[in-house]
Amino acid sequence: MDDDNTFILLYRKSINSRVFRNDALWKVWTWCLLKASYKERWVTMITGKSEIEVKIHPGQFVYGRFSAAKELNMKPSSVRNRMEKLKNMRNVDIKEDSQYSIVSIINWDAYQIKKNKEDIKEDSRGTIKGQSKDTNNKVNKVEKVNNKDIYTPNFTSFWESYPKKIGKGAAFKSYQNIKEPRPSLDIILNAVTEQNKSKQWQNNQFIPNPSTWLNQRRWDDEIKESPEWDF
Repeated sequence: MDDDNTFILLYRKSINSRVFRNDALWKVWTWCLLKASYKERWVTMITGKSEIEVKIHPGQFVYGRFSAAKELNMKPSSVRNRMEKLKNMRNVDIKEDSQYSIVSIINWDAYQIKKNKEDIKEDSRGTIKGQSKDTNNKVNKVEKVNNKDIYTPNFTSFWESYPKKIGKGAAFKSYQNIKEPRPSLDIILNAVTEQNKSKQWQNNQFIPNPSTWLNQRRWDDEIKESPEWDF
């Protein structure tokens, strides 16, 4: 995981904060800082028997109190109460969904290295500038790729397997807006593979546009072949 080589700023003035004076709360807070993504990314979530992809921004992470409790070695109820306290103290914001929550670090930029930051001491500036340069180079490489590829990995797999390459943007929108029950990627890819073997799909003009195929949930179609007669 490339986040293992990144870092955050932790200010010495934190020692005087209300959060620091509460051992457990400080542990949860620093865990939040370390969990937050430093870049925009898509996260695949398993919901029941299906998958969804959630877009998170810098300073955000997907949160579930049971998985958090396991990582923090705390009771789920304790994690929930401490996250609520951090929210009330305006350290974080929590957007809840029926299946997951997204935590946002408030003032996230304050915990990131900034060029020529005034409160970085002169005796450590050389080391930090070197680390920042290496990190920025990695981020820039990722951003160059992401600027060209705005599509999620699951959609890309679908697009590569679908034989009719028309209306990629519309197809991506349709893919993201698939309603429940949402099929897994395997179900979609298997359906495309099987339907691609049908006689109808041997003629490109009879293959539905990918956005139409997705909107009409055509992965549920039954494949009916015309009977072959021997004379």
